[in-house]
Amino acid sequence: MLADALGFCFGVQRAVKKTEHALKDGIVYIDGMLIHNEDEVNRLNKIGLKKLSEKASKGNTLILRSHGTPIEKKNEYEKIFKVIDTVCPYVKAVHNLAKKFKDDYLIIFGKKTHPEVIGINSYSNYSGIIIEDEFDLNNIIEEMLNTNKEIQIVVQTTFKKVQLDKLLSILDEKNIEYNFHDTICSATKDRVNATIKLAKAVDCVIVLGDKKSSNCTKLYEYAKMYNNNVFFINSIKEMDISEILLYNRVGITAGASTPDWIIKEAIEKMEDMNKNEMMEAIE
Repeated sequence: MLADALGFCFGVQRAVKKTEHALKDGIVYIDGMLIHNEDEVNRLNKIGLKKLSEKASKGNTLILRSHGTPIEKKNEYEKIFKVIDTVCPYVKAVHNLAKKFKDDYLIIFGKKTHPEVIGINSYSNYSGIIIEDEFDLNNIIEEMLNTNKEIQIVVQTTFKKVQLDKLLSILDEKNIEYNFHDTICSATKDRVNATIKLAKAVDCVIVLGDKKSSNCTKLYEYAKMYNNNVFFINSIKEMDISEILLYNRVGITAGASTPDWIIKEAIEKMEDMNKNEMMEAIE
């Protein structure tokens, strides 16, 4: 059984297609991972995508990753390379908000070390305060109560909704006035809702995705809330198929950075397994 929504979102698909198109003209460089899926990145590496290094020369093509690039780096790269910006439009929208509210009391809900969050904050001239959890938020409550600036809140596009609700409830309990900009992308919401629905309907859930991926990790966490038997793997090749045979109803979901070919591989493996079971029953 497949989740109703799974695999590449619009932003990731767009980034991969732009990169593949650029690679038709030869070697292309990139600063960091295009997307958080090592198997897909390795596939692109084999057809000419290279990490930015001293080998890159002026005028070479440079891809800017889908998570976004700090504005100062982007400006520097544009002086040297032919730049192709693959930043997700949803992330770009958060960049614009950060730039707009840089002189307000700007809060960014997200993971401090995530490339997307670092990129967002760069558009505010790093004036934003990054909040990951309740501890971070409680540390600035007094400052928020005393500020004369308008409080603006933006969110990492893959931030966990459960965590977001907790943080906003703290502010509401303290009667703090703020302007909330819901920048969690619709693809993230769709995949979360589909994963929850799937987890409730099956005996076990397979989450396909890279553990470096924020959105895949969150799908795993949500699946665990509603199902005790959840496997988080990069691809079906990692899994001992005998483990799946213990369950009658197996569900498959995949994060927004998981390519179709990894999902297809898993489906084919499951279909082969079912055929073998049927043959054994006949024999």
